[in-house]
Amino acid sequence: MKKSHKIFIAIALIGLVLLAGKMVRDHRAYVRDLEDFRVRELHEWIIQQRGSAYSLDRAVAEILVSYDGDHREAALEDALQRAQRAQENLWGGRAPTTGMLMAVDRGGFRHAYESAAAYLRYLLEREVDGGLNAVQVQNLELIRSYASLFRNGFDELMSHVQYEETNFYRLHRWSRVRQDEAMIAVLNDMGQQLRLLDGVGADDRDFSAFVDELRSSSPSYLDYGVGNSGERGYSQEEMLEQAKRFARTIMRGEPEVAAERAVPSTGRTDYAVVGEGYCSSMGDHATFGIQDSETGWSYDISVTATGGHVFVVKVNESVSEIGSREATLELAETLLARWAEFEGVSLEEMLIFDREQGVRTAHAVVIDDVLFPEHVVWTVIPLDGSHSAIEVNADRYFALYGHPQVPEPGITAAEAISLLSPALAPAGEVRLEFRGDRLLYAIPVTGVDRVHKVYVNAMSGQYERMEYEYRRVEDGDVRLP
Repeated sequence: MKKSHKIFIAIALIGLVLLAGKMVRDHRAYVRDLEDFRVRELHEWIIQQRGSAYSLDRAVAEILVSYDGDHREAALEDALQRAQRAQENLWGGRAPTTGMLMAVDRGGFRHAYESAAAYLRYLLEREVDGGLNAVQVQNLELIRSYASLFRNGFDELMSHVQYEETNFYRLHRWSRVRQDEAMIAVLNDMGQQLRLLDGVGADDRDFSAFVDELRSSSPSYLDYGVGNSGERGYSQEEMLEQAKRFARTIMRGEPEVAAERAVPSTGRTDYAVVGEGYCSSMGDHATFGIQDSETGWSYDISVTATGGHVFVVKVNESVSEIGSREATLELAETLLARWAEFEGVSLEEMLIFDREQGVRTAHAVVIDDVLFPEHVVWTVIPLDGSHSAIEVNADRYFALYGHPQVPEPGITAAEAISLLSPALAPAGEVRLEFRGDRLLYAIPVTGVDRVHKVYVNAMSGQYERMEYEYRRVEDGDVRLP
C-alpha cells in the first residue's frame, strides 16, 4: 500500500473518530437538556404542591389564633380559597407521569382537600362569632395534619428528582423508570398515611347535616368515584363476562381466558384473575387476562365490581408483534374509540405528546356539550420496543364518576366575552367547562403575551383565572388546559 493511501486512511479514521465523538457529545447535550427541563418542571410541580400545603396550614393556623368574629371570618375565607386552589393545583402542569397522577388519585389527596374545603365552608356559613368549640378546633387541627403530611411527603419527593447522566438513551430511560418508581412509592406511602387519619368532620353532627343539605341542593365530589355510585355489584364471574364482552369489540377472533399467570399482589396463580385491588373511589376491582383466539394477542382488562365498568385495558404485545408503528397507533385509536362506545361517553383530545419513543394522549369527557377537563382518559403507546405496547387508562375518569348535575349558565357566552379586559380580544370558540364544582366559560384570547385563555364563572360572571403559558408549546404538542 502506498504511503499516500495510508495517510488518507489515517486521516479518514481520525475524521470518523472525531465525528463519532461529536455525535456522542451532541447526544449527551440533547439528553441533558431534556432532563434539565424535566427536572425543572417536576421541581416546579412539587414546589407548587408543597406551597399549597404550607399556605393551607398557615391559613388554618390563622383561624385558630383569631380573637374576634371579623378576623375569624376573613381567616376562614382565606383558608377556604387556599383549600380549593390546592385541589386544583394537584393536576396542574405536565410534569407528573401517569403513574404519579394515579398514585395521587388512589391516595385520596383530592378528597382530603375537598373535605377540608367543605368543613371550612361549613364554619364560614355558620358564622362562628362566639368562638370555636372543642370539636371544631379538633377538626381544624386535623386539616393541619393533612397539610403537614402533604408538605413532608412532597419534601421527600423532591429528593428523588435528580438528573443521572448516561451515554446511551436506554440506560437513561432505565434511570428515569427507577426515579418514577421511587416517586410513586413515596406518593403511595403518603396515601397510606392519609388513610390512617380520621375524616374531617366525622365527629361533628352539625357538619354531617350541613353536608346532607349541601348535597341535596348542589351535589359535590365528597363521595365521588364509581365505588360510591350506588350501582349494583358484580360477582367475579360477571366481571369476567364484562371483560369478554368488551374484548369482543376489539378482537378479530373470540376472546379466551389467558394462560395461567401469577397474581402480583398475592403470589398465587389464576387462569382469569391476574390482579385484584381496592381504593375508596374505585371500590373493589379485578384484572382479567384475555387472549384473542385468532391473533394470539394477550390483553389485560380491569373491571370494577361496582357497575361492571372497564377502566384499564392493556395490550401485552410489542410494536414488532403488532406489525408497525402505524398499526400500533391505529390499534390504540380503535381501542380508545371502542372504550368510549362501551361506556357511552364522548371524548375530546386535550393533550398529545408525540415522540420517537412513544405517544401519550389525554382525552377529556364531554357531556351535553360541556367539557369535563378533570375527567381524563389517558392513552399510553410506547413505540421504543418495550413489551407492553398500548394502555388505555380511565382510572381518573372513574375516580371522579358521579359528577354533579350541570346547572344552566347564569350569563351567556357573549356576556362573558364583554367582561374581558380591554387588553384582550376573543380568539376562538368559547366552551363551557365544569371544573371542581364550578361551571366556567373558557375563552381563548389574544393581546397579552403568553396568556391564551381566560376563565369566567358562567353563573356569576366573576373572573376565575387565566391560562398562562410558562413555556412555548413544542411542535407536535397540544397543551392541556
